[in-house]
Amino acid sequence: MNPEDALADSSSVYYLPEEVQFPWKIDPINKRSGITVFDAEKAGYNVGFVTYLSRFLLNFDRGCQLWWFQCDSIKRGSTPESIEQIRFDQFAQFAASVEVGLQGYEGSDDPKRLLKDLYNKYGTIPSRTSSENDAEFSSKRRIAKAARRHIALLFGLLEKQQPTDALADILAQIDDAKITQVELIDSATTKFAGYDSLAPPLIEIDDGNAKAQAILQPTGRLLRIDIVDAGNTTYAKPPLIDVGRSCGPECVTIDAKGIANLDSKGKIESVKITDAGKDFFNTENIVFNVVQRPNPDLSALATDRYPVFRAILDNAIKSIEITEQGSGYEKNNPVKVYVSSRTQSSRSNERESDKQLVGMAYPTVISNSFSSFLSKRDTAKLDELQQKFLQEYPQLRPQTEGGTVSGFDSDTPTLPFWTGKKSQSAEFLRLLPAGVGLEYDNKIKRYVLAVDTEFKNKYPGYLQDNTNRWPLGVDFGPRARTPIERNRKLGLSEYWRFGLSGAICLSSVCLTLTPFDVVKTKQQTNPAKYTELFPSIQEVYKNEGIPTFYTGWLPTLVGNFLSGGVQYASTEYLRRMFSEMAGLDAAQYEVLIILAASGIASAIAGCVFCPFEAVRIRTVAQPKFAANAGGVLQRILDEEGIESLVNTIPIFLFKNIPYAMTKFTVFDISTDRLYQAFPAAQEQLQLSLLVSLAGGIMGGTAAAIISNPADSIISELKKAKTELSPLDAIQNMIARGGVGPFFAGLPLRIVRYTLIASLSFVTYDAIRFALGIGSDDLKLYLDVLGGALQK
Repeated sequence: MNPEDALADSSSVYYLPEEVQFPWKIDPINKRSGITVFDAEKAGYNVGFVTYLSRFLLNFDRGCQLWWFQCDSIKRGSTPESIEQIRFDQFAQFAASVEVGLQGYEGSDDPKRLLKDLYNKYGTIPSRTSSENDAEFSSKRRIAKAARRHIALLFGLLEKQQPTDALADILAQIDDAKITQVELIDSATTKFAGYDSLAPPLIEIDDGNAKAQAILQPTGRLLRIDIVDAGNTTYAKPPLIDVGRSCGPECVTIDAKGIANLDSKGKIESVKITDAGKDFFNTENIVFNVVQRPNPDLSALATDRYPVFRAILDNAIKSIEITEQGSGYEKNNPVKVYVSSRTQSSRSNERESDKQLVGMAYPTVISNSFSSFLSKRDTAKLDELQQKFLQEYPQLRPQTEGGTVSGFDSDTPTLPFWTGKKSQSAEFLRLLPAGVGLEYDNKIKRYVLAVDTEFKNKYPGYLQDNTNRWPLGVDFGPRARTPIERNRKLGLSEYWRFGLSGAICLSSVCLTLTPFDVVKTKQQTNPAKYTELFPSIQEVYKNEGIPTFYTGWLPTLVGNFLSGGVQYASTEYLRRMFSEMAGLDAAQYEVLIILAASGIASAIAGCVFCPFEAVRIRTVAQPKFAANAGGVLQRILDEEGIESLVNTIPIFLFKNIPYAMTKFTVFDISTDRLYQAFPAAQEQLQLSLLVSLAGGIMGGTAAAIISNPADSIISELKKAKTELSPLDAIQNMIARGGVGPFFAGLPLRIVRYTLIASLSFVTYDAIRFALGIGSDDLKLYLDVLGGALQK
């Protein structure tokens, strides 16, 4: 059967709403493999991490929210105390299921992979849909940012294998710092010059999405001289160009000089500045003078057009102006700012070497891991689910003053965060409030949870050593030893192995204890001779020898093999069927279900076993009746008919049904109590077998006492050929000794049946484990983490 498609019994108390698509998978927690819930803790995921991750999922995952608020295991009429216990157990098992899911993230790089998976699922800001208005989209953005914050806080709880690099990236986004100003390096105003005010240089801010532009100021020098109109005059050699300012009608001050470059015809095509001057802070009143006269051309004198020049002033970077502040910068990490050789309008492919450091930007924090991102509107969906739950169960409405107790960034936590006591169900949805964040500890080289000044002043008593550190070792809820489980749907293969396990265990144990059964039968069939237990054993050994102790071994072996297979397979089948019929009330009717299943199964098995028991009793009571068991069976059929083999079925059932019902019921109840008292036994095969042994001893003792009267009646009827009815046999026994004969052989029977029951259950469990149908093999667990993170 494919684990992903494995069907499960509906007898589990945990039903999933239709919207929840979490998969049920083969439970890896198994005594045979030694895998326990705690394996994830060995990989570094401490209980605080597990329980806070559980709270995170209950706040940010829709499926987990529906499971929590729509769990059908809470019935109308439940008391507040019972609901609290249910909620306590539910969260504990939910956390255990989360921890089992963490076993898929046990590698050295897997904490980083888990962080990435959580971020991709809950921390990514979704694209806006066409149907969303501004408020709805803003809410989605805030929820995603809140998820990032709590993911960061979650991994701040890790003491081992903390993915600090990935966590730093998350913090950079959580910090949501912006760039508001740039500080130029000392030489920037002199070093970074040579720019045209109409084509400023491109400014690049490293590692982010902020944008900026250069603010320029004139240096007083000329950057270049452009030719506006080359005219039609020509020159024999490159002329000098004087650049100055007009200071009056016939007054010109020369401040800069240049030399012209001529084309092939002798026209000025460009000017090279030889002296840039120092007083050109604007372009007003700038005049140009070509020192050399042009070539004479008499035909062109009337139409000469002299060159027209334009001065382009040199500019240097005065400051950097932020045009887009961006986001996602880390508050303590200065950002480098570069000036590029290309301009804002150019599109050249620039190399890293083509840009130079011009300044440093120091991010200003908008919000950080200490901040809450959510408004009260953002909790509306979660509150809607909670209010629906509280309307159905008003007795669970929390009695708190001020603030919300549910979901996301709750206002005021009750500190310490988790005391280990049962709590209102809404308390399990609290997340760390504003004021708790992360800071990097250089000594231990990882991030730790810390609190800000406001939080510290408000809750000084809860901080360790009067520091700003969150207390170590704080858990955020209970964590059970077993995850959310339910039984797997079983098929013919499993029930066949149940039958084989029961057949082997019962036949082997009963065959081993045949000597006790022989002595017990002799006490019941000949009470005058065989009175006390140990004298009876000595009498049989002295007068009849050791082989007598194994008289009737063959019908014992065959009868118990067949009836054991029928009984154990039927009990398993009926118990599951009745539990499925009871649905959510299965736990409430557990004892009745065990009684009904074991009673019906033992009735079926008793009909199978009764003929073999008749042969065994006749073999023990009348050793000379036939040479062997086959001969005894043949003579009974020849002389008494088949009726003699089955006529005691009613009284046999009268014995066997109470015996089986008592044995199975006391065994199940006692082992449940033992597992509660010693929970470690659920994880170790040897301890679990000891629990089965102890439960078998208690079940066998109680069953022996309950069934002894019927067993004595059967021995009375089958010790010899008789026409007595069961009622006649009862009357004879009463006449012979009152109540006493009904309890003849009880001490030995207690010993025998205690041994049979205890050894049978231990052997049965051991064989089941060997055949792959141990209790752990038949369970599915709810893969909460895998289901939540699936795409």
